[in-house]
This record gives sequence, structure tokens and C-alpha cells, in this order.
Amino acid sequence: MKGYLLDTSFLSVFAPDRPPITPHLQKWVAEERERGAWYIPSIAVVEVERGIAKLNRTGGHARAERINRWFENLLVEFEQRILAVDRLVAKEAGRLEDAAIAVGRNPGLADVLVAATARLHDLSVLTANARHFAVLNVLYFNPLTESGTRK
Repeated sequence: MKGYLLDTSFLSVFAPDRPPITPHLQKWVAEERERGAWYIPSIAVVEVERGIAKLNRTGGHARAERINRWFENLLVEFEQRILAVDRLVAKEAGRLEDAAIAVGRNPGLADVLVAATARLHDLSVLTANARHFAVLNVLYFNPLTESGTRK
């Protein structure tokens, strides 16, 4: 495994106005970030931007501005480590989504795209929503609870 792909549910833990993470998790995050093997899937950009737009639409302008500033800084930091949904990721996502549907699960297109991106780039997904990734045949880890399958 080359590193981690940060699911939106994990990224959002660090957004403004969220409770602070535990000292143990702070230490782990600092150590892992220092290694520089963290990536963001392009679908996470869609999800965060959608959340900002919703806040603005529903009157949460101040919070939307705080999140937007935080996210713009994050995008600058990760500029060369944002992984796109390309033809290969799309094909893998189609296979993963069908396999999930075949066993009666539907984790949603965004998580399927995250899983496909992680598989093709030999990354493990960092997520706060492990149950969506359990069915997608991808390495995943929830450092908030230390659950998942990881190598």
C-alpha cells in the first residue's frame, strides 16, 4: 500500500466548528501526514462544495465561509495529490458497484468512486463510514475507531 485516500467523512472531522480530535488521533495524523502519502479523491471536492453551497442556500453564510477558507487551504496543500475520476476509475467503479448490488448493498456512487480510486492507486481509504467500504473489496480504515481492514 502506498498511502491513504481521504474519504469526505474523514476530511470533515477536521473542518471548522468540529469538536477537536483526541490527542492519540492528533499524533497519528501528524505522523502519517508527515510521510506525505495522503491523497484526496476528486469526488470529495464535489461533496464538500455541495455542502458549502447548501449552507449558503440555507442561510449559513458565516459557516460556509469558514469551511470554504479551510477547504481552499486544503486544496492548495493537496494540489498535486487530488486523484481524478478517469476512464480506468470509472470502469473499476462499475465493477465494484455491481458486485455490491449483487450482495444486496448500495453504498452510493461517491463511495464506490472513492473505493475504485483507492484500488487503482494502491491506497487504503481513511473513512469515518467504514460500513460503506466493507462491501467494496478495498482496504479501509477508520482511525476514529481503529476499525477496518488495512495493511
